[in-house]
Amino acid sequence: MCDTLVAVGKATADGTVILAKNSDREPNEAHVLTHVPRARHEAGTTVKCTYIEIPQVPETYEVLLSKPFWIWGCEMGANECGVAIGNEAVFTKEPYDKGPGLIGMDFIRLALERADTARKALDLMVELLATYGQGGNCGLHNELYYHNSFIIADPDEAWVLETADKFWAAERVHDVRSISNGLTIGREWDLAAPGLVEHAVEKGWCKSRDDFHFARCYSEFLRTRLVGCRTRQRRSTDLLKAQLKAQDEPLLSPLDRNEPLRSPLDRNEPLRSPLDRNEPLRSPSDRKGHVTVETMMSILRDHGDTPNAWTPGQGLLMNNICVHASFGPTRPSQSTGSFVAHLAPDLPTYWLTGTSAPCTGIFKPVYLGGAGLPDLGPEPNDTYDPQSLWWTHERLHRAVIRDYTTRLPLYEEERDTLEATFLSEADEMYEKNRGRSAEKRATRLAAFTRSCFKRAAAATAHWTERVSSTPVQRHPPRLFSIAWDRFDREAGLT
Repeated sequence: MCDTLVAVGKATADGTVILAKNSDREPNEAHVLTHVPRARHEAGTTVKCTYIEIPQVPETYEVLLSKPFWIWGCEMGANECGVAIGNEAVFTKEPYDKGPGLIGMDFIRLALERADTARKALDLMVELLATYGQGGNCGLHNELYYHNSFIIADPDEAWVLETADKFWAAERVHDVRSISNGLTIGREWDLAAPGLVEHAVEKGWCKSRDDFHFARCYSEFLRTRLVGCRTRQRRSTDLLKAQLKAQDEPLLSPLDRNEPLRSPLDRNEPLRSPLDRNEPLRSPSDRKGHVTVETMMSILRDHGDTPNAWTPGQGLLMNNICVHASFGPTRPSQSTGSFVAHLAPDLPTYWLTGTSAPCTGIFKPVYLGGAGLPDLGPEPNDTYDPQSLWWTHERLHRAVIRDYTTRLPLYEEERDTLEATFLSEADEMYEKNRGRSAEKRATRLAAFTRSCFKRAAAATAHWTERVSSTPVQRHPPRLFSIAWDRFDREAGLT
């Protein structure tokens, strides 16, 4: 499944909006990083989404997408205007349309290509929902049907949009918010579909408006529970809210449990925003929280409040934000891509792994405005390809999880140091390039992104060799090993 979270201006250390997401898909369902330039389209043309064609608009914005290789839309992404969106599968009492239609990932890409603010993106998405509905298989090898929820952000605000077929509710985010495969909006909202309450009353899910609760009325109980979303959503919310402290309180990691953490925050270093220059982007009175890009990266890598005791082979449900697949129907998904959007005014920075399991990978910075992506090799699919970014990292990831507690520490500190270097350099890039025209800064930003990906690739190759040559000391549970043996065989990774 997935987890999406956001902190708006007054909750962050530098007054910006920061959105983050882990995309959880089948273990061999490679994620693709895609950059699509701004484009003009002839009148009367159509655009082919994952399953259906719809009318094209005259012009589409430049977009950055992180997506399953076989889907037209994306799990998370951003556009040149600083709009960023992530979605979640949600399971509701409304029937699922199994015929061809728009799937949740299509809604994201269409909104990113066509909307220059979060509110316009929301309006467009509910318009598309009313016109086309949502439908179609969302699984690669295992058929999967669901409805969708979204967090939609821009440099000024963020919205949560939750749907149940063509019914929906939306609320504006005031500080921090997270969603995790279950409806979360309750008795209050800012916008809603016509007939939302009346339909629930007609179905007998509530007696009246006073009795109405969107999540309780529309959620399908069993599947919502089995995907572990309540545990993950509580965890991400607690970690974010721990950062909403008075300005004069010490900056503490939300993950600080007096135990070493698997993140840059575990070395007792102060939480530092990439934009922290001793002068706020907004007035001091607006700065009430301490959420940073590093905070979001740490949360996406989170395995619960007992990191020293945790291993990827334990547990029956997908209860952790950094999801690891295992044996059986209740742990079918793996975090296959991770994304943090730092929506700083004038020059947003997008941090992506482009690989699975953020706890084993490294975030790299990407910019729009003509900068885009470096050459990442051939586009991956569900078959092992050592030339692709995603599958190159799978060699490392799948070696680590065979003995997580022994093998991850072999390079974790080096990874964190390299990532901290990228963050510091991104800070410098912001200072040097904010206020400059896109044309003047694109070449410099592209070169910086290319350098980060190149250094990460070299480090990954070194770490893979080191990890693979270290004997396994603690074997994972038998069923976990059986599951990953099968995933490897199916992908041709031997």
